[in-house]
Formats: sequence, structure tokens, C-alpha cells
Amino acid sequence: METTATAMRVLVLDDEASQRAILSDLLREDGFDVITCAQVSEARQRLSTDELFAAIIDERLPETSGTELLEMLSARGLRAIIHTGFGSFESTKEALNQGAFAYVEKLGHPEELL
Repeated sequence: METTATAMRVLVLDDEASQRAILSDLLREDGFDVITCAQVSEARQRLSTDELFAAIIDERLPETSGTELLEMLSARGLRAIIHTGFGSFESTKEALNQGAFAYVEKLGHPEELL
């Protein structure tokens, strides 16, 4: 049976330290157990070892795009939210077609993610 901690554990992947801090603080205040990653390789490792409820992923990352991880997340049954500062109709459509649960622009208030 899934524990409450697992049900509330969220992975935040963003290469910008300030974005990671804002999101993790906001989520923790709302009762989530947050794991933060700055690199895709670190996120992949955490995805393979940790039980998670959802992931919030930056669209533009140095190693790859956030949508590249959607297949791995979908295979694990995780909800994935793409969080971007560079949204477009095409990137939104691509992310949603690849299984993203939501696509949220960073220009909005971070509480939109909750």
C-alpha cells in the first residue's frame, strides 16, 4: 500500500537554482515531500530509485528538453507538469501529446502548479 509520504513526493527538475527553491518552498508549505534536481542525469537516477507521485520539469534544460523525459515518467505512471518560461502552441501541443498532465508557464504565479 502506498504511504502518505510517497503519495505526496514530488520531483522538481530545473537547472535554475532560484526556480528550484521557489517551487520546493511552495510545495513543502503545502505538505509535499520534495526532491530537487538540477540535471537530467540526477533526475533519471531519482526516478529509477524513488517512489514519486508527480514531477515538475523545466522545458528547457542543458542536457535535453523536459518533454524527452515524459516517456520515462508515463511508463512509471507519474503525472508530469512541464514548467516553462518559453511556451508556445507547438511545445504545449507536443508535451500534452506525449503525456504531460499540464503545461504551466513560469510567468504565471507559482501557485498555479498546485
